[in-house]
Amino acid sequence: MPFKSPHFRMAAGDPMQLEEVLLRHKRLRIFIMHAGWPRLESMIALMYAHPNVYVDT
Repeated sequence: MPFKSPHFRMAAGDPMQLEEVLLRHKRLRIFIMHAGWPRLESMIALMYAHPNVYVDT
């Protein structure tokens, strides 16, 4: 059975929510697990704009 929580909201999993943090903290490195799946397009866009974002596969 996959993990699920009655309090989790899908909008909270959007990688673009990290952009404000990245803009405020230019030297911060962020490592994202599972390459941001299932939001790969958003993750790729975030990595393109912020080279200090890394993913694993």
